[in-house]
Amino acid sequence: MRLFYIILLLITTHIYGLEIVSNYPLPQNNIEEVYNSLDRKEDIVKFLKKTESFLDIKYKNQKLYLLRKPLIKKIIIKGNDSYWDREIKGIAGIYEGKYISQDELSIIPLKLKQFYFDNGFLDAEISVKLTTDMKGNSYININIRENKKYKIKNIKFISDRKISPEIQNKYEKVLNLKNKSFKFSNVQSKIEKLLQRIKKEGYYDAFISIFNLHKLNDKELSLYINIVHGFKYKIKFVGNYSVDKNILLKFSEFEENGVNYYQIQNFAKKIQQFYKSEGFLDASVDYSYKEFLENKKAVITIYIYEGKKYRISKIKIDSDHKIPKSL
Repeated sequence: MRLFYIILLLITTHIYGLEIVSNYPLPQNNIEEVYNSLDRKEDIVKFLKKTESFLDIKYKNQKLYLLRKPLIKKIIIKGNDSYWDREIKGIAGIYEGKYISQDELSIIPLKLKQFYFDNGFLDAEISVKLTTDMKGNSYININIRENKKYKIKNIKFISDRKISPEIQNKYEKVLNLKNKSFKFSNVQSKIEKLLQRIKKEGYYDAFISIFNLHKLNDKELSLYINIVHGFKYKIKFVGNYSVDKNILLKFSEFEENGVNYYQIQNFAKKIQQFYKSEGFLDASVDYSYKEFLENKKAVITIYIYEGKKYRISKIKIDSDHKIPKSL
């Protein structure tokens, strides 16, 4: 990307009690009004910084030195066949009337390149050219060559566990991405859906990510997905004579937070609280955890002593007033 700047002579403006030296003419503003209202005149620097219109501001001996950013006068966009101008401007973060610095300008191609990539245009080319006139007005030309939009021809899985053809087909059906246009947000959404499915099978520490995109030709690609299953967990209950295990499993947060000793302890605590709320006032809950490294499995066992279930047989009310028996 080539950036074109014109170095200008400093412009001096006189306001009552204040001299302003600026690289570009200042548009209609209320600097004079603000300056005259300030008890501490140097606070004009803080005020002007908030406008985000200047690269540098200095105040000394009733002189204000300003390095004003160029002002975007016009934006010309070419080659954006798939998106409206307003969408491109929004992604780039620019609009007519905005003050822009060289740093802000330099990341525009990166923003647009990422936007097109995320939407399947993996080979999109972006160039940005800036010209600035003597008054500090800038004209931005954005040239886009979208090239072809890619489709996902096939999906390859890389995993820490062996994936059979049957499991691979099951995973592909959950993803439902084959022969679909590549769109990063859609792929991420489908990956999250597959992750939740895998966690429900007991792989609470599972992690899924895009490993690679391999271009097969100028319009098709292979999507490589990395799956780390981790341990497969099994939860066992001992002593839950009065409560079904499916009710107790609802207190688990392993799918959301993974497995660690704090989560297991919290799980057991919630079960004990549930029992007490159901009238098992003497209930106590303990747990154990055991790993089997050879097959990457683990068992979480919850031991429950229910005790007796208490019922209210009589209610006695004490009061400083006599309560009629009819109540």
